[in-house]
Amino acid sequence: MNKADHVYGVSDLTRQIRQTLESRFDSMWLRAELSDVVLHRSGHLYLTFKDAGATLRGVMWRNSVSRLEFTPENGLDVLAYGRITVYEKGGQYQFTIEALQQAGMGALALEFEKLKARLQAEGIFDVDRKRPVPKMPSRIGVLTSSSGAAVRDVLVTLAKRGFGLTVTLIPVKVQGAGSAEEIAVGIQRFNSMPDGERPDTLILARGGGSLEDLWAFNEETVVRAISQSEIPIISGVGHETDTTLADFTADLRAPTPTGAAESATPDRHDLKHRVDTSGHRLVRGIRQLLERHGQRIERAGGAYGLRRFPDQLQQWMQQVDDGETRARRAITQLMRDRGDRVERGGERLLALSPLGVLERGYAFVRSGERVIQDSAELLEGQEITVRFSRGEADARVETVRPEKLLKSSKTLAKGSGL
Repeated sequence: MNKADHVYGVSDLTRQIRQTLESRFDSMWLRAELSDVVLHRSGHLYLTFKDAGATLRGVMWRNSVSRLEFTPENGLDVLAYGRITVYEKGGQYQFTIEALQQAGMGALALEFEKLKARLQAEGIFDVDRKRPVPKMPSRIGVLTSSSGAAVRDVLVTLAKRGFGLTVTLIPVKVQGAGSAEEIAVGIQRFNSMPDGERPDTLILARGGGSLEDLWAFNEETVVRAISQSEIPIISGVGHETDTTLADFTADLRAPTPTGAAESATPDRHDLKHRVDTSGHRLVRGIRQLLERHGQRIERAGGAYGLRRFPDQLQQWMQQVDDGETRARRAITQLMRDRGDRVERGGERLLALSPLGVLERGYAFVRSGERVIQDSAELLEGQEITVRFSRGEADARVETVRPEKLLKSSKTLAKGSGL
């Protein structure tokens, strides 16, 4: 052996192998069949990946195992997302798994799991990052499409449940190109509003749909806008079975748009019951206090000749009863007045909403996600969608008559005496 030759210890050599392998390979997707699956009592998952030509040991740590949506079993065909690591003590290289799913899922599902794993590792979904949602908000902001069923569900529910609420709607695209950017900008706009206008709570809402339909709510730009918002956000996206990355990030997740509006506001009947209960407790406490001190005063009155004081005490107690009755009447009337104001406000909101216009017999036309405002935007033979107050219809353009042509036709008809 040459004196210049470097002599490695086993630990040194293994450490260098580890550094070389782990720096050489980035995180990746691996497809393989599972075997030797063992869930250790520590919560960690150990297994072997195999195909026709090779095997590879795999490990999944407990925090990642807790997010699994299926039970790994021998023989399953899976897709694993993770990285190559080296277990120095055993001298083995292995695949450390961050996300695991059954094979056969589409490209969007793979992208969903990949982004979810990365954001989870950053702590974006951590519970301690979530902001408390106010129990009695005075202002609520709503981000949703102005033409979907979600906006109606949210506004009607807020009108029924809210007391003197100010509701601000920022309409955004919730599907298709540019929708994620609009949602993120809408969140930022609400946060930049001055005091006195800025909402106490935001509702992010959309009706149900496929993974593709809901994809805007899985975009990283939306997730980061939610996590950076100073205003608490309630997500009400899709149906109860739909789950998006926006749901994981939001401060509170509701199963539907209606559920989001319910979560943002207290129930008026429950609130009235709580007020009544508190009022009863207060009056009972005052009455007990007067009775307790009245007995002492009555005894003292007997000693000092204050014979008329018990009568005065009874007068005071009757005044307390009268005050309780008046207070309860005032609270009931106040709640009735506030309820009427909220219902009128809800009616005004619905009247200003595009859905209110549709209820009066109008319709609007769109091509894809773009709303058509001028017939000149259309071409003969172009496919369009007509939105009514209830439902939609697909149509094809037969003839385009621009506004100038219509005005010319009216002028000719007038000149000819028709």
